[in-house]
Amino acid sequence: MSIEVTDEIQKIIDQAMKTGFYGKPEDVVCAALRSLAEDWDDLNSIADRAGEPRTSLSLIEAELRAEGLVA
Repeated sequence: MSIEVTDEIQKIIDQAMKTGFYGKPEDVVCAALRSLAEDWDDLNSIADRAGEPRTSLSLIEAELRAEGLVA
């Protein structure tokens, strides 16, 4: 498969390559896709619990802390 990228995305890939952390541009794209998949998992988890009742502000804050969304 081949993917065409915009100039903006190419600049992001180039910046990532300059860090020396990635061996090839494909590694940058793979890392970005893995991160996106993790975000989807987090969002799905939150959506799955959307119907659960919350009884107090402290429970909501505890949930947000557990999700890493609040310090």
